[in-house]
Amino acid sequence: LEVKTPLACQGKFETWIGNESEVTLSPNPVQNEAHVLLPQTTKANQIRLFDIAGVLLWEAELQEKEEREVIIPVAHLPMGLYVISVSYPTYETQLKMIKE
Repeated sequence: LEVKTPLACQGKFETWIGNESEVTLSPNPVQNEAHVLLPQTTKANQIRLFDIAGVLLWEAELQEKEEREVIIPVAHLPMGLYVISVSYPTYETQLKMIKE
C-alpha cells in the first residue's frame, strides 16, 4: 500500500499488507485447479475437499517439508459449492470454494 500527495514535501507512506497468517484460496471461483496457499508460520497436517453434503471428495496428508501451496484438481467436479478443510495440530479452518 502506498499513500502520497501531489506535494513532494509531504513525502509518502508505504507498508506491506499481507495475509501470510491466513489460508487463502485462488482463484475462486475455480475451473480446473484450486490453489490453497498455507501460512508460513504454522504447519498444516491435512487438507480435505468436501461437497456441500459433507461427502469427502479429495484429501492429502501434508509432510513437514511440504510446499506452502497445495493444488487441488477440480476439473472433473460439477459446478457448485464445496468446502476445503485445512487441519492443524490444534485447530481446523474451512474455506468455501465455488466451482464454475
